[in-house]
Amino acid sequence: MAKGGKILALLGGILVFIGTFGLSLFTSGSSYFYGIGLIYPFGNFIGLFAGNWINILIGIGVVLYLLAFVLILIGIKVRLLALIGSIFPLAMATFVLLGAFNLWTGAYFYIGNIIGGGGMPALVTQWIPLSFSQVVFNGIDLGTWVILLGAVLALISSFITREDY
Repeated sequence: MAKGGKILALLGGILVFIGTFGLSLFTSGSSYFYGIGLIYPFGNFIGLFAGNWINILIGIGVVLYLLAFVLILIGIKVRLLALIGSIFPLAMATFVLLGAFNLWTGAYFYIGNIIGGGGMPALVTQWIPLSFSQVVFNGIDLGTWVILLGAVLALISSFITREDY
């Protein structure tokens, strides 16, 4: 069973990477909200670290979210990093779901402002980010579900022991 934790961490890291950088998290009209929008344009990304302490905390959270897949993949060897890496994608997917089901009305506002205001146009039309309108449910796109699945797999893998070599 020791290899099961490594396999789950590997799958979780790959799914978080694909969901963050290749798929749309949620859509609003013709605007896409996706992980690349957190660093594009670069000026908005640097602006996260300017000003008051809350902007600095949000900037650190954004960086940890963008690097979460790396932490999860390192978590193949070190369980604690898989646990830490799963927290930020899990939080992002939870915020999107809370906003979609109107459980927290400010979720889309906050995530939308961090990702890029009113959403970003597609980087490569119909390719990046991939948005599957037939599986959009309440504005939630496939990327949110893929990130949620990857984060849960990484979280589960952090509780499975690893073999020592």
